[in-house]
Amino acid sequence: MKKAKIKASKRNIDDLLANHIKTQKEREKDRHIPAAFAMLDRLAADSRDTPGFIFSDVPCAKEFILKDGSVLKNLYELAMHFEKMGDSVFSHHVTESKNDFSNWINDVMGENMLAKKITGMKKEGMQIEVLKHIVSRLR
Repeated sequence: MKKAKIKASKRNIDDLLANHIKTQKEREKDRHIPAAFAMLDRLAADSRDTPGFIFSDVPCAKEFILKDGSVLKNLYELAMHFEKMGDSVFSHHVTESKNDFSNWINDVMGENMLAKKITGMKKEGMQIEVLKHIVSRLR
């Protein structure tokens, strides 16, 4: 019963993310992303055994410490934090010559394909790619 509920929730997340509108002005009106986050919260509670570092934490020495002092321990926390991350924090970690998020995802988590996809993206694009990756790993 629990697995069927998780599968149904995953399909709903896919549907919500597929309906996402990319422009910032329209994105602020978009209610799909918060709903997807709410579903991911419910899945997180039921899916701690998911492979990789989606919900399980990286070792303490490998945690990502943002410029504002926030600590990220897994992909789920990264995806959630993009929503409230200030532009100054983001631009500190992502410039034309570096992408700390991509490096962390590649070097610590071993998620090479995701790391390559988010290189050169803006914050909103990164958030969507990380969410899509989480959903694909949950299937």
